[in-house]
Amino acid sequence: SFPLPFKQSLSIEQNLSFKQNLPLKQKLPSNKINQLLSPIFTYKSLALSASASNDENDSSMEDYQPPGEGNYFLSLGSLMGCVWMWSLATPLFRYMFNTIDHSPPTSLLNSMCAVASLAAILSVTALKYISKAGNQPFKVPLLEDKEAQKGGLELGTYKFLGIGFNLWGISLTLSSQAAFCVQLTTIMVPLAQAASGIKLKPRIWAAVGMAFLGVGLLTLDGANNINAAQLNDLLLGDFYCIVAAVFYACYDVRVNNWSKKTETIPLTTYKSLMQTFLSLLLMLGFIGFGTEQGQQIIDWANQVSKDELILIAEVTIF
Repeated sequence: SFPLPFKQSLSIEQNLSFKQNLPLKQKLPSNKINQLLSPIFTYKSLALSASASNDENDSSMEDYQPPGEGNYFLSLGSLMGCVWMWSLATPLFRYMFNTIDHSPPTSLLNSMCAVASLAAILSVTALKYISKAGNQPFKVPLLEDKEAQKGGLELGTYKFLGIGFNLWGISLTLSSQAAFCVQLTTIMVPLAQAASGIKLKPRIWAAVGMAFLGVGLLTLDGANNINAAQLNDLLLGDFYCIVAAVFYACYDVRVNNWSKKTETIPLTTYKSLMQTFLSLLLMLGFIGFGTEQGQQIIDWANQVSKDELILIAEVTIF
């Protein structure tokens, strides 16, 4: 007999069905099961008589959550897919700016990206809640999620500013420099953690220093290989990408905090709503107040060709 956290007697001949039938928090770690049952696998005719532990306050088993390997690899695959797409975004935008004669102003392009993102997220959200509702009356619980609304307002603002400065910088500098400058996010996040009191290991500080040095050398290398007329735009574009990295870092730090308070889909939906609202507000403000950027948007709409519009749409959706 073994003291296991359930109140029934089962035999090995029942294929250890207790492992599947127990509630999630009462499952034993697989290594402990192997240790306990290894003699029995040799003698399959033996029965396992199990009784419950008398200590109901024992939280070691109660709090145990076995890792879900399927979910882990799915999450890792999704993350790597995002990294792959994100790494291609900068050269694609730079290619668009270099290829077409009538590239969209950055405020318009920012709005197009936000609208495309919002449309995708709203589609996923609708499918999720419709599938959950079944024959029940359709109800959208995210409308009642106050934490998601507050988090979305903050995160959407960071994302609006980050993408706006990022696109502005890409339009002025080289794609390689823009990509490396934006990757300063991976440095700023540990620095923000250190500022909040989290102790970082020496190798993290070494990595931060090397990353700063690498970005600096890359920027200077680009500056030395262009003529003086382009130098100002190049350095200005690098600066805008670094500003974008600051807002991306704020987003990364804060999304970690908000994701612990609410679910992913409501938080992402409100974030995209806020991002789209601010993007459209800025673009319409430029047009309404007759600014130079607003006039550029109007001129672009009158001059852009169908082929150029298709390329812009493809890059934006990607």
